[in-house]
Amino acid sequence: MRTALRASAVATLVLIIGLVASPAMADVWTDRTVYNAGDTVAISGDGMQAAESVGVDVSFPDGSLAQHHDVLADDLGNFSDSYTLPLDAPSGDYTVVATGAESGQTFSTTFDPIGAGSLNCPLPVHNPTHYKLQVGTTVTCTIDGASEVSGQSTTTVFIKSSTLGNSQVTGTVTGTGSATQITFTFTAPLDGCDTTVVAYENVGLNSNNAIISGDPTHPSAAGFAYVDGDGNVVDCGSRTPHVSILKVADEHTVTAGEDIGFTITVTSDGNATAEGVQVSDTLPTDAGTSWSVDGGTGAGFCSISLGELTCDFGDMVAGASFDVHITSHTTQQTYNDSPVVNTATVTSTNAGSDDSTDQIDIICPRMALFITPDASTAPVGSTVGFTVRVVRQLNGTSYGIVLTNLLPKGPSWTLDGGTGASLCSISGTVMTCNFGDMAKGMSYSAHVSSSATRTGTLLDRARVTGASSLVNKTAQATISVV
Repeated sequence: MRTALRASAVATLVLIIGLVASPAMADVWTDRTVYNAGDTVAISGDGMQAAESVGVDVSFPDGSLAQHHDVLADDLGNFSDSYTLPLDAPSGDYTVVATGAESGQTFSTTFDPIGAGSLNCPLPVHNPTHYKLQVGTTVTCTIDGASEVSGQSTTTVFIKSSTLGNSQVTGTVTGTGSATQITFTFTAPLDGCDTTVVAYENVGLNSNNAIISGDPTHPSAAGFAYVDGDGNVVDCGSRTPHVSILKVADEHTVTAGEDIGFTITVTSDGNATAEGVQVSDTLPTDAGTSWSVDGGTGAGFCSISLGELTCDFGDMVAGASFDVHITSHTTQQTYNDSPVVNTATVTSTNAGSDDSTDQIDIICPRMALFITPDASTAPVGSTVGFTVRVVRQLNGTSYGIVLTNLLPKGPSWTLDGGTGASLCSISGTVMTCNFGDMAKGMSYSAHVSSSATRTGTLLDRARVTGASSLVNKTAQATISVV
């Protein structure tokens, strides 16, 4: 709890000066994180123009001016100043404002030096008061010595940003008294920038309640500095929204009679929110197609009307994405219009536009089937035979090809040759061949023979089938036995 300092009492104050968001990404910090009444606070900063005059104002909690100094930045834009806390310094929020005389840039921060818990995270240190937290990554931290929540099971932890607003997560409370600890997990937003401070509910939204270094009994304000993959603090002023779209076919080659589909994915891939994001897609009109939306994280924002898919995704924060899946059945007529080509376009009010195209080749699965007798006429007692041949002549692959050959009744037939003989077998008067998947140019054959025992006509009938009903093909041939 905060206690007002009397003139006769020796007061202990904690003053924190952390990174301040600005177009120049200036840092302001102190020589240490803990001060007592009467101590001299050494203030340092950078990011100003070379050799410009910098006004440094320190204000009391009531807003009255405690000190104003004009200091000169060096050739690199660095500057320094000092402030001595009076022995009767009041408690509360102190404000430090640094202003460049030539650049006009003003950086300020407000601190609440109350005795809240200390923040500890497994992260690299950016400056004495902020840890580096890469945007889009997740960290689990503790706030140690949080006696204000002793006896509770949970509390609310606030991650405060003047640019992005306040976020909050639920922290788990363990221990009691001065050994009370809050454990919380936080994921940095993908559009995070500049710095934040961490507070917890029982010490107020304005409290900065953590420490990276210094005396844990007098904790200093601390939080996160949002950094990119190279460890550099992301400047809120340099964020750029961007939106992209990708359209990908489920399969790029599909057999007529089967379903086809596309997945459209829209991504906000800049480092700022993309606003007013919309998708339009004039759907293919190939014969035999009829399109519908059947899934995706963004399906609820999409509809199809008069042959056009539209989606209204609204504002998308950096890193956000939506996808939608569309599908249609195909027929034999779709093969005649193949390929099925489709382009989807995304637009926005501030993040540009993009388009993406993909296509699907529709193949006809039909197979060629031939039965050739060894001779069209044969005498009784001679050896007769048939060769059955299955050929894939069209583009693409036909799947699960099976040949069923109904051999002439009467004679006993023997499988005795052919390129596909090892894939065939005879049971009674039925020969079955499992040729599997056949691509263009592939063929299999099987030869059967028997002895002609009586006059008449030997009729050999065959049928080829596959995974698609459009594969079906029949053929027949005869031998006259005289």
